[in-house]
Amino acid sequence: MARIHDLVELLKKAPDEIFIQPHNVPDPDAIASSFGMQVLLGELGVETVIVYEQELEKANSLRMLETFTIEMRPASEV
Repeated sequence: MARIHDLVELLKKAPDEIFIQPHNVPDPDAIASSFGMQVLLGELGVETVIVYEQELEKANSLRMLETFTIEMRPASEV
């Protein structure tokens, strides 16, 4: 667990927001992985924003965001 704590200490020193970015058109697997990382880092005191590059295309991806209240923002907005 020491390595994650090293990462957390490094991220806490970041001058700006911390972004988690899955691949360009995130599918449910990529969304789940990003959200899991966001929750883990949040529990360790690091606030993050999940961003994506292109429009979410799959209905199941949009449904997942809605069902689990996962916030993702277009990279162009941050």
